[in-house]
Amino acid sequence: MWRRVILVVAMTMAVLAVDALRPRTTSWVRPRTIAAQNDCQTFPETGKAVCGIFLSYWRANGGLAQQGFPISDILKEESSDGKTYDTQYFERAVFERHPENAGTRFEVLLALLGRERFDRRYPAGLPSGETPLQAGQTPTLPGSDKNGTFRTRIDAVQELREFSEPCAGNPVRAKGKFVVAFLQIENLGNESDYLRGPKLKDNRGRLFDTGDYCSNVAASKQFNRSSYQTTVQPGLTADVVIVFDVAPDASGFTIVPPTP
Repeated sequence: MWRRVILVVAMTMAVLAVDALRPRTTSWVRPRTIAAQNDCQTFPETGKAVCGIFLSYWRANGGLAQQGFPISDILKEESSDGKTYDTQYFERAVFERHPENAGTRFEVLLALLGRERFDRRYPAGLPSGETPLQAGQTPTLPGSDKNGTFRTRIDAVQELREFSEPCAGNPVRAKGKFVVAFLQIENLGNESDYLRGPKLKDNRGRLFDTGDYCSNVAASKQFNRSSYQTTVQPGLTADVVIVFDVAPDASGFTIVPPTP
Protein backbone atom coordinates (compact mmCIF):
# COMPACT_ATOMS: atom_id res chain seq x y z
CA MET A 1 0.00 0.00 0.00
CA TRP A 2 2.77 2.42 0.90
CA ARG A 3 4.41 1.76 -2.43
CA ARG A 4 1.15 2.78 -4.20
CA VAL A 5 0.91 6.04 -2.20
CA ILE A 6 4.53 6.89 -2.92
CA LEU A 7 3.98 6.18 -6.64
CA VAL A 8 0.91 8.53 -6.78
CA VAL A 9 2.80 11.32 -5.03
CA ALA A 10 5.77 10.93 -7.37
CA MET A 11 3.56 11.07 -10.47
CA THR A 12 1.77 14.20 -9.20
CA MET A 13 5.05 15.99 -8.56
CA ALA A 14 6.27 15.06 -12.04
CA VAL A 15 3.14 16.48 -13.67
CA LEU A 16 3.51 19.74 -11.69
CA ALA A 17 7.16 20.02 -12.67
CA VAL A 18 6.41 19.56 -16.38
CA ASP A 19 3.57 22.11 -16.20
CA ALA A 20 5.86 24.64 -14.55
CA LEU A 21 8.29 24.38 -17.49
CA ARG A 22 5.65 25.20 -20.13
CA PRO A 23 5.93 28.70 -21.71
CA ARG A 24 3.10 31.03 -20.66
CA THR A 25 1.65 34.15 -22.27
CA THR A 26 0.94 37.17 -20.08
CA SER A 27 -2.27 39.14 -20.63
CA TRP A 28 -2.96 42.61 -19.20
CA VAL A 29 -5.90 42.70 -16.80
CA ARG A 30 -7.71 45.92 -16.09
CA PRO A 31 -7.75 47.11 -12.49
CA ARG A 32 -10.71 46.19 -10.36
CA THR A 33 -11.86 49.80 -10.57
CA ILE A 34 -12.69 49.25 -14.27
CA ALA A 35 -16.16 47.80 -14.57
CA ALA A 36 -16.63 44.68 -16.66
CA GLN A 37 -18.49 45.25 -19.91
CA ASN A 38 -21.53 43.43 -18.53
CA ASP A 39 -21.45 45.48 -15.31
CA CYS A 40 -24.36 47.88 -15.71
CA GLN A 41 -26.32 50.34 -13.63
CA THR A 42 -29.86 51.16 -14.68
CA PHE A 43 -31.34 54.51 -13.72
CA PRO A 44 -35.12 54.38 -13.21
CA GLU A 45 -35.30 58.18 -13.56
CA THR A 46 -34.65 57.88 -17.32
CA GLY A 47 -34.93 54.13 -17.92
CA LYS A 48 -31.40 54.06 -19.39
CA ALA A 49 -28.41 51.96 -18.31
CA VAL A 50 -24.69 52.75 -18.21
CA CYS A 51 -22.29 49.84 -18.64
CA GLY A 52 -18.63 48.89 -18.69
CA ILE A 53 -16.04 51.56 -19.22
CA PHE A 54 -18.68 54.30 -19.56
CA LEU A 55 -19.94 53.36 -16.09
CA SER A 56 -16.39 53.45 -14.71
CA TYR A 57 -15.82 56.92 -16.20
CA TRP A 58 -19.18 58.15 -14.91
CA ARG A 59 -18.41 56.97 -11.36
CA ALA A 60 -14.84 58.32 -11.36
CA ASN A 61 -15.66 61.75 -12.80
CA GLY A 62 -18.38 63.35 -10.75
CA GLY A 63 -21.19 60.87 -11.30
CA LEU A 64 -24.69 62.30 -11.10
CA ALA A 65 -23.64 65.76 -9.88
CA GLN A 66 -21.29 66.41 -12.79
CA GLN A 67 -22.54 64.21 -15.64
CA GLY A 68 -26.25 63.82 -14.89
CA PHE A 69 -28.47 60.85 -15.72
CA PRO A 70 -28.02 58.87 -18.96
CA ILE A 71 -30.61 59.89 -21.55
CA SER A 72 -29.72 57.52 -24.40
CA ASP A 73 -28.45 54.04 -25.09
CA ILE A 74 -25.03 53.56 -26.70
CA LEU A 75 -25.10 54.84 -30.28
CA LYS A 76 -22.70 54.69 -33.20
CA GLU A 77 -22.22 58.36 -33.96
CA GLU A 78 -19.83 60.49 -35.97
CA SER A 79 -17.77 62.85 -33.83
CA SER A 80 -16.30 66.26 -34.65
CA ASP A 81 -13.13 64.57 -35.99
CA GLY A 82 -15.16 62.78 -38.66
CA LYS A 83 -14.76 59.34 -37.07
CA THR A 84 -17.50 57.13 -35.64
CA TYR A 85 -17.40 56.09 -31.98
CA ASP A 86 -19.57 54.38 -29.40
CA THR A 87 -21.41 57.37 -27.96
CA GLN A 88 -23.77 57.81 -25.02
CA TYR A 89 -25.65 60.96 -24.05
CA PHE A 90 -26.01 62.20 -20.49
CA GLU A 91 -27.86 65.23 -19.19
CA ARG A 92 -24.67 67.29 -18.91
CA ALA A 93 -22.18 65.52 -21.17
CA VAL A 94 -21.65 63.20 -24.14
CA PHE A 95 -19.26 60.23 -23.67
CA GLU A 96 -17.22 58.80 -26.57
CA ARG A 97 -15.21 55.57 -26.44
CA HIS A 98 -11.94 55.93 -28.36
CA PRO A 99 -10.52 52.44 -29.03
CA GLU A 100 -7.23 53.96 -30.23
CA ASN A 101 -6.65 54.93 -26.58
CA ALA A 102 -7.60 51.51 -25.17
CA GLY A 103 -5.88 50.73 -21.89
CA THR A 104 -5.24 54.39 -21.07
CA ARG A 105 -7.20 56.94 -19.08
CA PHE A 106 -8.17 58.57 -22.38
CA GLU A 107 -10.24 55.65 -23.65
CA VAL A 108 -13.37 57.62 -22.75
CA LEU A 109 -13.39 61.25 -23.90
CA LEU A 110 -16.06 63.92 -23.77
CA ALA A 111 -17.46 65.22 -27.05
CA LEU A 112 -16.28 68.73 -27.95
CA LEU A 113 -19.68 70.32 -27.37
CA GLY A 114 -18.29 73.81 -26.74
CA ARG A 115 -16.31 73.75 -29.98
CA GLU A 116 -19.27 72.40 -31.96
CA ARG A 117 -21.66 75.01 -30.57
CA PHE A 118 -19.17 77.84 -31.17
CA ASP A 119 -18.59 76.73 -34.78
CA ARG A 120 -22.34 76.58 -35.44
CA ARG A 121 -22.96 80.01 -33.94
CA TYR A 122 -19.84 81.71 -35.32
CA PRO A 123 -18.81 79.81 -38.48
CA ALA A 124 -16.54 82.70 -39.50
CA GLY A 125 -15.28 83.33 -35.96
CA LEU A 126 -16.35 86.16 -33.71
CA PRO A 127 -17.24 89.32 -35.62
CA SER A 128 -14.37 91.79 -35.84
CA GLY A 129 -14.07 93.99 -32.78
CA GLU A 130 -16.49 91.93 -30.66
CA THR A 131 -15.38 90.26 -27.44
CA PRO A 132 -17.31 87.84 -25.20
CA LEU A 133 -18.58 89.58 -22.07
CA GLN A 134 -16.94 87.42 -19.43
CA ALA A 135 -14.35 87.85 -16.72
CA GLY A 136 -10.76 87.77 -17.96
CA GLN A 137 -11.46 89.19 -21.42
CA THR A 138 -9.43 92.24 -22.52
CA PRO A 139 -11.28 94.26 -25.18
CA THR A 140 -9.83 97.54 -26.45
CA LEU A 141 -12.45 100.30 -26.37
CA PRO A 142 -12.46 103.93 -27.55
CA GLY A 143 -12.47 106.96 -25.30
CA SER A 144 -14.60 110.07 -25.64
CA ASP A 145 -11.95 111.67 -27.83
CA LYS A 146 -11.90 110.27 -31.38
CA ASN A 147 -8.22 109.41 -30.94
CA GLY A 148 -8.58 108.10 -27.39
CA THR A 149 -8.10 104.42 -26.62
CA PHE A 150 -8.55 102.37 -23.47
CA ARG A 151 -7.00 99.03 -22.69
CA THR A 152 -9.63 97.25 -20.63
CA ARG A 153 -9.94 94.13 -18.51
CA ILE A 154 -13.27 92.63 -17.46
CA ASP A 155 -13.07 91.85 -13.75
CA ALA A 156 -16.58 90.48 -13.26
CA VAL A 157 -20.05 90.33 -14.79
CA GLN A 158 -23.20 90.24 -12.67
CA GLU A 159 -26.92 90.40 -13.25
CA LEU A 160 -29.08 92.97 -11.50
CA ARG A 161 -32.87 92.81 -11.29
CA GLU A 162 -33.66 95.99 -9.39
CA PHE A 163 -31.95 99.03 -7.93
CA SER A 164 -33.02 102.29 -6.35
CA GLU A 165 -30.71 105.21 -5.63
CA PRO A 166 -31.02 109.01 -5.57
CA CYS A 167 -29.03 110.57 -8.39
CA ALA A 168 -28.57 114.34 -8.80
CA GLY A 169 -31.67 114.83 -6.65
CA ASN A 170 -33.82 112.50 -8.75
CA PRO A 171 -34.59 109.02 -7.39
CA VAL A 172 -33.69 106.17 -9.76
CA ARG A 173 -35.89 103.10 -9.48
CA ALA A 174 -35.53 100.42 -12.09
CA LYS A 175 -36.81 96.87 -12.48
CA GLY A 176 -36.09 94.42 -15.28
CA LYS A 177 -32.92 92.66 -16.35
CA PHE A 178 -29.63 94.51 -16.22
CA VAL A 179 -26.14 93.23 -16.94
CA VAL A 180 -23.46 94.95 -14.88
CA ALA A 181 -19.84 94.80 -16.11
CA PHE A 182 -16.94 95.73 -13.83
CA LEU A 183 -13.92 96.89 -15.82
CA GLN A 184 -10.43 98.13 -15.22
CA ILE A 185 -9.45 100.65 -17.89
CA GLU A 186 -6.07 102.16 -18.76
CA ASN A 187 -5.90 105.40 -20.73
CA LEU A 188 -3.48 104.83 -23.61
CA GLY A 189 -3.87 108.35 -25.01
CA ASN A 190 -2.15 111.64 -24.23
CA GLU A 191 -5.15 113.53 -22.82
CA SER A 192 -7.55 113.08 -19.92
CA ASP A 193 -10.38 110.94 -21.22
CA TYR A 194 -13.30 108.75 -20.21
CA LEU A 195 -14.66 105.56 -21.72
CA ARG A 196 -17.37 105.77 -24.36
CA GLY A 197 -20.25 103.42 -23.70
CA PRO A 198 -20.12 100.26 -25.84
CA LYS A 199 -23.18 98.24 -26.79
CA LEU A 200 -24.03 94.68 -25.84
CA LYS A 201 -25.11 92.08 -28.43
CA ASP A 202 -26.91 88.89 -27.44
CA ASN A 203 -26.83 85.53 -29.22
CA ARG A 204 -29.88 86.55 -31.30
CA GLY A 205 -28.07 89.59 -32.69
CA ARG A 206 -30.02 92.19 -30.67
CA LEU A 207 -28.12 95.28 -29.49
CA PHE A 208 -28.56 96.87 -26.07
CA ASP A 209 -27.31 100.27 -24.94
CA THR A 210 -25.69 101.21 -21.66
CA GLY A 211 -27.86 102.78 -19.00
CA ASP A 212 -27.73 106.47 -18.24
CA TYR A 213 -25.19 107.97 -15.88
CA CYS A 214 -27.51 107.71 -12.88
CA SER A 215 -28.03 103.99 -13.48
CA ASN A 216 -24.28 103.43 -13.44
CA VAL A 217 -23.89 105.49 -10.27
CA ALA A 218 -26.70 103.54 -8.57
CA ALA A 219 -25.18 100.19 -9.56
CA SER A 220 -21.73 101.41 -8.48
CA LYS A 221 -22.99 102.21 -5.00
CA GLN A 222 -24.98 98.98 -4.75
CA PHE A 223 -21.90 96.90 -5.55
CA ASN A 224 -19.50 99.27 -3.76
CA ARG A 225 -17.55 100.02 -6.94
CA SER A 226 -16.21 103.17 -8.57
CA SER A 227 -18.40 105.25 -10.88
CA TYR A 228 -18.77 104.85 -14.65
CA GLN A 229 -17.93 108.41 -15.74
CA THR A 230 -14.49 108.42 -14.09
CA THR A 231 -12.05 110.57 -16.04
CA VAL A 232 -8.71 108.80 -16.43
CA GLN A 233 -5.39 110.55 -16.83
CA PRO A 234 -2.92 109.33 -19.50
CA GLY A 235 -1.11 106.14 -18.45
CA LEU A 236 -3.35 105.63 -15.40
CA THR A 237 -6.08 103.09 -14.69
CA ALA A 238 -9.51 103.31 -13.09
CA ASP A 239 -12.32 100.99 -12.07
CA VAL A 240 -15.44 101.36 -14.19
CA VAL A 241 -19.00 100.10 -13.82
CA ILE A 242 -21.26 99.83 -16.88
CA VAL A 243 -24.94 98.88 -16.71
CA PHE A 244 -26.66 97.44 -19.79
CA ASP A 245 -30.46 97.40 -19.93
CA VAL A 246 -31.21 94.11 -21.72
CA ALA A 247 -34.27 92.07 -22.70
CA PRO A 248 -35.53 89.52 -20.15
CA ASP A 249 -34.71 86.60 -22.48
CA ALA A 250 -31.30 87.89 -23.61
CA SER A 251 -28.17 85.76 -23.10
CA GLY A 252 -24.79 84.98 -24.70
CA PHE A 253 -23.43 88.53 -24.74
CA THR A 254 -20.56 90.11 -26.65
CA ILE A 255 -19.24 93.67 -26.34
CA VAL A 256 -19.61 95.79 -29.47
CA PRO A 257 -17.40 98.91 -29.49
CA PRO A 258 -19.18 102.16 -30.40
CA THR A 259 -18.72 103.41 -33.93
CA PRO A 260 -16.24 106.28 -34.38
